Amino acid sequence: MNNFPRFNPNEPALDQLSTTNLNLVSGGQKSNQIQPGVGYRLTQTGGGTTMNITRRIRRAAPIVGNLLIIQGTDTGKYQITTGTVNSEDPTLGGVAIGGDPDAEPVVAPPELTVTADTYVWIKCVGVFADPDTYTITIETESTTPTPSGTTITATGFTSFFKIGKIDYTAGTPATYDITNSHSGGNLNVESFGNVNLWFKS
Repeated sequence: MNNFPRFNPNEPALDQLSTTNLNLVSGGQKSNQIQPGVGYRLTQTGGGTTMNITRRIRRAAPIVGNLLIIQGTDTGKYQITTGTVNSEDPTLGGVAIGGDPDAEPVVAPPELTVTADTYVWIKCVGVFADPDTYTITIETESTTPTPSGTTITATGFTSFFKIGKIDYTAGTPATYDITNSHSGGNLNVESFGNVNLWFKS
C-alpha cells in the first residue's frame, strides 16, 4: 500500500520536506517498483523500466504410431504400441500388447527382454470361415529372414510382417538401438491366390 504524503501548495515547500515525509516518498516509490516474476523479464535503466513478456511455447508430446517398438519400463525391455491387425489386438506372451488398464488388478503391457539382436515380427494365422478368424501374435527372431511357417492352404494362411529390430551391443553398460521398419499404423493382411498381402488399414 502506498502512503505518499500530501503537500499543501499554500505552505512553504521547505517546511513540508521533513525527514518523515521524505522517507514516505522514498518508500512509496519503492513499493511501486515492478518486481521480477514468471512470464516476463525486466530491464532497469536510468531512463526507466522495460518489461519484456516471455512467450512460453508448449511443445506437444511426440506422436507415437500404432504397432511400433518403443522403450519399455527398464533397460533392455521393450513394448509394442497398441494397434490392430484385421481389427484384432495382437498379443505378446498371451497378453494383449496394450495390457488391460480396466482389469483388477491392472494388467500392464507385456514386454520383450532383449539380450541379443532381436527382430520383431507380427504373425497372423487366418482361418477361412464365415466369418474368417485371425490370431495375431508378436514373435521374435535372432536373424533377419522371415520366420518359417508361412503358408497358404484351402482352409487358411500364416503370414509374418516385420515391424523392426532392436540392435544389442554387449558392454558395461550394454547398449540398444531401435529401428522400426514399420512406419506406424493399424494393418490388414489378406490372402490372394498364393500371396499374403499386408497393407495399412
